[in-house]
Amino acid sequence: MNLSERAWTLVRKSRLRMAYIGAESPSDWLLHDIRKGTRTNQTLEAIDTCRRHGVIPELSFMLAPPQDPEGETERTFAYIRRIKQVHPSTEIMLYMYAPLPPAPGAPNPHTERAASILRTASGAPPGVSRHRDAVGAAAVAELLVPYRHSLDDSEAAAARP
Repeated sequence: MNLSERAWTLVRKSRLRMAYIGAESPSDWLLHDIRKGTRTNQTLEAIDTCRRHGVIPELSFMLAPPQDPEGETERTFAYIRRIKQVHPSTEIMLYMYAPLPPAPGAPNPHTERAASILRTASGAPPGVSRHRDAVGAAAVAELLVPYRHSLDDSEAAAARP
């Protein structure tokens, strides 16, 4: 948090009591992968700075990312316990991992992966053959599992094998 002492004086004057900080993960590699733009040491510094100025940090963390969901979730809970030992009044918000959509015009790795699986399953690029074999349909349904929360009921039903 690069606020000047003058800015912190204004924060105190405003009577701000809590600041929301998207910590997301205790893993620097994961913060990089999700394009967060911060590192874990910056999160710890922000917590210390907020507390020194009488502001309670409210941190959000994501659970169950696709790379090692159990391990990363355990590391997240250990990180939260460490934070709460030092700053017990820190508030914690937990969310399930949901990927960001790609930037406009950028390649979408999720659709590219789906196309690759379909190409492998049917032997032809998507759209070339109208044949929907069971392997291809199962592969697509498996790919959509993490995204079902963003599909409406009819799309989710159509995605089921």
